[in-house]
Amino acid sequence: MVKASSRPRTAPCFSNVLAVKTVEVRKSVARKGVPVRVRPSVEFEGKRERAERSRFVCLASSGSFPYMQRLVLASASPRRSQLLRDLGLAFEARPTHAEEPAPTPADGQCPGAYVERLARLKAAACSLDGLVIAADTTVVLDEQILNKPRDEEEALVMLRLLQGRTHEVFTGVCLRRGDEFSSEHERTRVTFGAFNDQFLRAYIATGEPLDKAGAYGAQGRGALLIERIEGDYHNVVGLPLFLLSKMLRARGVGVEGFWNEESQGKL
Repeated sequence: MVKASSRPRTAPCFSNVLAVKTVEVRKSVARKGVPVRVRPSVEFEGKRERAERSRFVCLASSGSFPYMQRLVLASASPRRSQLLRDLGLAFEARPTHAEEPAPTPADGQCPGAYVERLARLKAAACSLDGLVIAADTTVVLDEQILNKPRDEEEALVMLRLLQGRTHEVFTGVCLRRGDEFSSEHERTRVTFGAFNDQFLRAYIATGEPLDKAGAYGAQGRGALLIERIEGDYHNVVGLPLFLLSKMLRARGVGVEGFWNEESQGKL
């Protein structure tokens, strides 16, 4: 009969496990590395080890792990940045200054192609490497494209045109990885209620309409103008999230690969 050992069973040192994991990952990704967070899996883990694990950062390959690369939002829009933050995504915002050509009557007839073209221009103008997301949003009424108003008077003209009627919001989304581009667009129908000039001028005085296509923001005070939305609400805000996720998945990229560490316990 073998006598059982009285020595307590000890867990393997997390630092040693971490070192092994680090070597294994670094060997597998030595060819091309991009900084990301990796969570090594260990059987035994205490409070100190969890704290150490949370600080563990190593290099992962965009080839071995296609979703683990730098995510870049080529936009100065605080609304688009906020939408990605709400998803818990780790990304870098880099505004571009691509020259946007004025819309033509033909663009009003094919607004989907128009916003995709502008999104591609923004993606191409981004100087950062990684997986680049670019988008462009416009409002269309009777084949007339309503972009951002130049001043308060033009904002008033736009809001007068839209009130009591149904218009369409188009957003083009472009993904760029290296020299590869892909783009699609989303369309949403929005119906406004009817308001007098006093209300419209008060809204314009807040400054909210001046940097938004169609002179209103669905995520702000402009929500009071909207009677009904048919389609993707986030498209009206400026970035159709379902379409973005679908485009990423079609290219073998999972959105969950960009969830940052702080968001993992909240989502």
